[in-house]
Parts: sequence; C-alpha cells; structure tokens
Amino acid sequence: FVDRLLLLAIRDKCEHVVGIPAANIFVGATHTHAAPASCPSFLNGALPDPLFIDHLVEAVATSVKKAYDSIRPALLKATMCPTPGYERNRRLLRSNGLVTMLGADNADHSMPATGPVDEKMQLLSFTDTDGQTFAVVVNYACHNNSVAGIFHADISGRMGEALRAEYGPTLVTPFFEAPCADVIWEGPADGPERGDELARLIGEVAAKRIQAALDEKERDIQAMAKKVKSLEEKAKQAENQKGRVSEIANYRPPNSLPSSKSTCLLYTSAAAD
Repeated sequence: FVDRLLLLAIRDKCEHVVGIPAANIFVGATHTHAAPASCPSFLNGALPDPLFIDHLVEAVATSVKKAYDSIRPALLKATMCPTPGYERNRRLLRSNGLVTMLGADNADHSMPATGPVDEKMQLLSFTDTDGQTFAVVVNYACHNNSVAGIFHADISGRMGEALRAEYGPTLVTPFFEAPCADVIWEGPADGPERGDELARLIGEVAAKRIQAALDEKERDIQAMAKKVKSLEEKAKQAENQKGRVSEIANYRPPNSLPSSKSTCLLYTSAAAD
C-alpha cells in the first residue's frame, strides 16, 4: 500500500531530483503479499522498516530520473488481449443466500460467484523509431499475490521476465491490477495451487497472449500504413492529372490552327497517355 507520508516523500524526492512538480506526480502500488511493508498495517498497526522506506523512495526517484533522461520519440500502441484464464471472483453465494469467500471453511467451488471477472487485459506498448519495443504497460484485473512468505515479484514479475525474453532485457513492464476488487487467481484443477509455480504459469500465459495481441496490432498498423500510402499515391496521381488537364484547358494554339480543333486533339492525346 501507499499511505500519504510515503506519497509525499516520493513526490518531494522526484521533484528535487527530476524537476517534475510534486502536484503532477501520481503514485500507485501493486498489491502483493511478498514484499516488505511500505506503510503501517491497517490490520494491526505494525510499522514499516524506515531503512526500507528510505531505500524505496530513493529507488523510485532513481527510476523516474532514468526514464526522464531517456525520453525519445515513440509509437504508442493500445490494444487488449484475453486474460490467462486463471481468474475467479472470490465472493461466493451460498444456498441460504449469504455470501462467503473462496477459501473459507464453508466455501464450495460449486457455489456461483456473486460478481464478474474481467476477461480482457488492457495493453499499451511503446516502440522507438528503430522499431524496438522498450515498454509494455499491462492492466490485469487480478490479485498479484499468489506468493507469500518470501520476497517475490509474483505474477507481474514472472510476466515481465517472459516478455523480456522476447523483447530484450531492457524492456520495462509497468503492471496495474485495477479494478480487481474480489477477483483472485485460481490454479488449474491438476495444480499448481499457489506459489512461484503458479505465478510462473500465469505470468508466462499472460506474456504469450500479450505478445500475440501486440503482433496482431503491428500487422494492423502495417496494413493501414499500406492503405494510407496507396491513397496518397492515388491522390498525387489525381493531382498530376488535374494539372495536365488544366494545362490543356489553358493552351492557346498557333493562329494557323483552329482553336477548338487543336484543343480537342491535345485533350485526346493526353487522355490516351
């Protein structure tokens, strides 16, 4: 989570290091059960390690400065793709009309969910003028917490690793998980149920679907570019033809030839060309 104190610290540091006005900086957190606390616990009030908070603020500012210093022209592509398919709404409806949570003692997998899941991931990709994709932003409405008890990047981290294997080691993969609310991961019937193995499974499936969607978007862009080029060529040809007709209309034949006959002959010749 990000509380107000952490928000203000990050804003102040980024403004000082990069020069971006603090009021223009938005900060969000990716939900996880596999990272140090970043603010006091809303459950029991446990405080975060101040050394970690200092490190976190410094790391955020360093990342923002690095991004700011490497600003360059880019082609932005927006598209969507199917989710990995391991999502489920965890609020289940019991036969007595009451609601229980997936994983509770009185929960049964046969119970219907009381809410929906988002079956699409929203994507943004950034490609430089050399055709190199250097960032892919993913919005996946599912809790990013299949791993617990150890420091781990979870589903988003495994997804990023799989994407970097395809697009190069410097690819940046910002991850959003909103709105997920009660949407949770659920492993396949034959396992795994949770942990790194499940995070890797979901992350790699997500990466494959993301890459397929971006490849399809690129084909659409190339096809559209060809259509635009064809239309531009046709427009240029029409403009050239218009110019030739204009020259013919303004032609003044020698006095030795009848004006109407000469104009007719030239127009016929131009049309034959």
